[in-house]
Amino acid sequence: MKIPKKARALLHALVYSITFTTLAVIFLISMYIFEYFACLLNIDFTLNRIIFVFFWTAGIIFFSALMVDIAGYIRDKKICTLESIDYESFIVLNKEDKQEIYRKYSK
Repeated sequence: MKIPKKARALLHALVYSITFTTLAVIFLISMYIFEYFACLLNIDFTLNRIIFVFFWTAGIIFFSALMVDIAGYIRDKKICTLESIDYESFIVLNKEDKQEIYRKYSK
């Protein structure tokens, strides 16, 4: 069964959002566990907040980079199916030629 391109694009967007949400929830749970153990170990409250903010910032940067990498990997994987095309030549082509090549190879 062949899935239409729009449905595939929506499916990829859904997968990205589910993946990002899952990773964010896992990160949130791990941060609350860290907060709990920090309270148990009587870590200074100010230091605790600084560490908490640092890990949230690092997590946001990490997950953003991860999503960009995943999106780039999928995009490259699709383009790599056009094995007989020289990339430098492909970049220089005009829009109509690119669309024709996509139509030819995306069947």
